[in-house]
Parts: sequence; C-alpha cells; structure tokens
Amino acid sequence: MKRLNPVDELANLKSIYGEGNHADIYGLLRDAFATLQARSHVLLSLVTICLTITGFSGPKVAASGEISKVAMVIGLCLALSSGGCLLVGAFDLHWITRYSAGSVDDSLLHIIGIRNRRTRIYRIAMLLLIAGLTSYVASVVVYMLTTL
Repeated sequence: MKRLNPVDELANLKSIYGEGNHADIYGLLRDAFATLQARSHVLLSLVTICLTITGFSGPKVAASGEISKVAMVIGLCLALSSGGCLLVGAFDLHWITRYSAGSVDDSLLHIIGIRNRRTRIYRIAMLLLIAGLTSYVASVVVYMLTTL
C-alpha cells in the first residue's frame, strides 16, 4: 500500500465517495481535523502532567546529582518544546470553511495540505514528548539508584 500525495488522495476520495460528492469529502476532512485536535489535547495533557509533577518532585530529584539534574532539564525542555509545537502548530485555529482556492477541488487540496502539515507537527511533538519523558525517567532512575 502506498502513501498518496494530496492530488492522488483527492482522486481516491472521489472514487470512493463519487465525483461530485464534495460534501462528504469535506466532512471527512473536517473529522480528520477534529481527530487531530483531540489527539493533540491528549499530548498537551501529558506535557502538563510532566511539568506539574516536576514542580513537586523535581527539586529533590535534581538535588541527587549532576546526571539527574541534566537529564531533568533536558526532559523538561523537550516536553516544553512538545507543548510549544502543539500550541503553534496542531492547535493553530483556522476554520476550514475560510479556505477557498478558486475551485472546490483546489480548496480541498489546500485543506488536505494543511491537515498533512498539522499531522507532521503533531508527530514531531509526540517524538519530542517521548524523548523528554525518557530523559525525565532517566533522571528519576538515577535519583533512585543514588538514594538507596
């Protein structure tokens, strides 16, 4: 199975929904934006939890040694970067009804492009959060190993 570019994706959607059935295609894209928004909320919640927990236990963990301190700072920076990506990328609020590129097909292609861009930003934010949480967990592991 191959990944389609926006032009081929639109052609595929037309073959599924029918050549003149723009309303259903538009609805599908609207739902894709809603799915992306919901998943982005979950990631942002994880970022918030990470920052909140660090506020309570971070100073004690960081005080256990240089490695813990550096790993915690790296983890926090990566988690915060993840949140920033989400806020300026995936959560960028623009209504899809405001886009008009001349023809309906051109407008749909533009909306598919925006969806693809936001999906890429979401994936970057997810990878940043995973790396941040990994670093944060490493700092906690070092803390636990040094306080035994």
